[in-house]
Amino acid sequence: MPKTSSLDGFDPLAATDSDIGELFDQASRREINNILKSYTGYYDVFSEMLQNALDAIQQRHQLGVDGYEPKLWITIDIPNGKVRVVDNGVGMDENEFKFCLRPNRSFKNQTDFRGHKGVGATFLAYGFSFAKLQSKQPTSKFAAILRLGRSWAEDSSGSIPRPKFEEIDFDVPELAKEPSGTAIEIAIGQSSGERPKHLAWMGATNAEQWLSVLRIKTPLGGVYLSTPIFLPTVELNVISPEGTETKVKTTNPEYFYPHEIPNLKTQSLRDIQNGLKAISGDSSTQFTKLDSK
Repeated sequence: MPKTSSLDGFDPLAATDSDIGELFDQASRREINNILKSYTGYYDVFSEMLQNALDAIQQRHQLGVDGYEPKLWITIDIPNGKVRVVDNGVGMDENEFKFCLRPNRSFKNQTDFRGHKGVGATFLAYGFSFAKLQSKQPTSKFAAILRLGRSWAEDSSGSIPRPKFEEIDFDVPELAKEPSGTAIEIAIGQSSGERPKHLAWMGATNAEQWLSVLRIKTPLGGVYLSTPIFLPTVELNVISPEGTETKVKTTNPEYFYPHEIPNLKTQSLRDIQNGLKAISGDSSTQFTKLDSK
């Protein structure tokens, strides 16, 4: 029987020039949706933003720059649903800026960084529907907005095109006197699948409250008992639902140690030892008679 088609030797997985763009779009969307599904916590957006900032600061510190003072600026704008994190770390060059949002693309080569899997920035860009990214190095500045990332990822109709960078003017006042650094701003609550949907979900409304939250729930509050860490000065600015602005500054952004927890009564080990010595008898007897305080 004569052949009536070109099926012989056809590779079903081969893409033609006409449809390769569509296939790439579908594959990218599936991969990004898989990444988004792995982020289920309400604090993930804060953790990823702060983790990247702290890694950038650590990278710059390891360069051995004389007189380097690491700084981190955090703004939580509750009524407008925006979170902004600025660091004076190493910043990004043009290649890093262009491709940092791609899945599984990481420019962190050291395993001692907090994040190096290459999915955190993808989550920030496509887990929400507004992301503003700005970065500078001594000889360059880059700034762009990515819109409708989450909307595109969740779109099953094909009506929303894959988002592209919108280049904007670099405008980061915190970095005016810094040779390098990065700023990222995320808008919360513009798409149905975003977590959190708003910044007032847990009732924290001022800078002191939010600092406690970030120290407990994000990498800002790391525990560094054995490895010396170069901790940044952190300036936190919070705008309440009513528009009231509060600020707090700390040079010790670590996890709460027991003696720092408000209203938690603690005793030093020396006080306990002295109390035991004042009681006669063997150790078991001493402990049973030790004052409860």
